[in-house]
Amino acid sequence: MSDNDSLCTWAPLVLPGARTCLMRGRANGERYRIYLWQPPDEVPLEGLPVIYVLDALAQFATFADTLQRVSRRPEGTGIRPAVLVGIDFAETPATSHAARQRDYTPGPCRLEPEAGPSHGGAPAFLEFLEHELMAKIERELPVDTTRRGLFGHSLAGYFCLWSLVTRPGLFAYHFAISPSLWWDTEAIEAGLTRLTGTPHEPRAYLAVGGWEGPFAPWQRASSTLPAQIERRARRAMAENARAFCNGLRDRLPPDHVRFDLIDGEDHASIVAPAIHRALRFMGGF
Repeated sequence: MSDNDSLCTWAPLVLPGARTCLMRGRANGERYRIYLWQPPDEVPLEGLPVIYVLDALAQFATFADTLQRVSRRPEGTGIRPAVLVGIDFAETPATSHAARQRDYTPGPCRLEPEAGPSHGGAPAFLEFLEHELMAKIERELPVDTTRRGLFGHSLAGYFCLWSLVTRPGLFAYHFAISPSLWWDTEAIEAGLTRLTGTPHEPRAYLAVGGWEGPFAPWQRASSTLPAQIERRARRAMAENARAFCNGLRDRLPPDHVRFDLIDGEDHASIVAPAIHRALRFMGGF
C-alpha cells in the first residue's frame, strides 16, 4: 500500500437528491433557506404529495432520510414517496429563536408575556408560504396540490395548527408535533369555529411525548427541576393537545384527526418517531 492510499481528505457530505436555495419573502422582507428533496422514482400522473417542513435545519435531513428509506416499499411500510420542502431562517442560529417567535405566532404570548418579545408575523409568513414558496414549487415540480402537508414541531407545531384554523383549505394534512398551544390556547381554540360548515375537510395529526409532562429519569437531577415542574404544569402540553384534538373531532370526520402520546419520548426526541407515524397517517393508516 502506498502512502497516498492511507490519506483521507474530508469533503462536505451531500444528501443525495437534495438541493437548497435562498429566498427573500416579498410578504415580509425576510430571508429563508429552502431545502428540497425529490424521490428518484417515476412520478405518477396525478403528481406527488408535497410536505412542507418547518425548522428545516433541525428536521430536514432526518425527514428526508426517513422518507427515502421507508417509501421504497410502500406495501411493507404504508408510506409512499413524496416531495419534501424544508423552510428555515437565513439568519444565524443565534437569532433564529426570535425569528421563530416572529413567524410562528399571530400575536403575543398570553400565558408567558415575557417569553415572546418578537411575535405577530404568522399572517405574513403564511402569505409567503402560499403565494411565493408554494407557487414556486408548484410551477417547477410535478406535485399534487390536493395532497399538501405541513409539518411543525413545538412552536412550529403551534403555527401548523394556527394555519389549520385560519386557512383550512390550504394544506390537506397538518402534522403538529409537541405543539406549543400554551402560547395562546384561547385564540387557537376560538379558531375552531371557522371549521364549522367549511367545504374543506383537512386532516390533523398531533403527537406529544410521554415524558413531556412527567420527568424522564435522566431529567430528574437537573438543578432547575422545581422551576421546570412549575413550567410544565402551566404549559400542559399533552392536555392542551388532547383537548384541541377533541375540538377538531367535533367538526371533522373521526378518521381525519389523530392524537398520539408516544411513550418514552421527550420534547426533543419525539420528532424522529413522529415522522413515521405522520407519514403513515398521510397514507391513510
